[in-house]
Order: sequence, then structure tokens, then C-alpha cells
Amino acid sequence: MLEGLRPKRPVEGLLVNRVGLIELLQSSLVELHEHRRRVAGTPAEPETVHRIKYWDDILGWVKDQQGPDVILLERTTSA
Repeated sequence: MLEGLRPKRPVEGLLVNRVGLIELLQSSLVELHEHRRRVAGTPAEPETVHRIKYWDDILGWVKDQQGPDVILLERTTSA
């Protein structure tokens, strides 16, 4: 945890508890599936389905990782 401290330099990566991230993603996917049922047949449905597939792919990747933590890094682009 950052414990309320702000680093002098911007944070470039985070060490995240893998099991906690899996639980968070699973909970979010449940909510997205409930939302999809509510918007079924409306213009919002395709975007919701896209978001479900996107986050489900990320969940699958996180589950496949080994160890207690995963590292999330900032992706920078060169100008």
C-alpha cells in the first residue's frame, strides 16, 4: 500500500496481490453480467459484451500467473 505517501517521482509500477486481484475481477465480472442482462437488446449491449470479454481475458491471464503477486507496469509511448 502507498500508505498515504506520495513519492517524489511518479509511480511506474505496482506490486498487486494476485488473489485479491482475482477476487476483484471476478466480482466486477458478476456485476458486468448483471448489467448485460439489464441492457439486453439495447444499444448498450454490444459495448457491455466487449467489456466482459476484455476483463475475462485479463482474469484468465492473472489466474495463469504464478506466485502471490503480479506487477502492473505503466505503458509509456515515445513521442
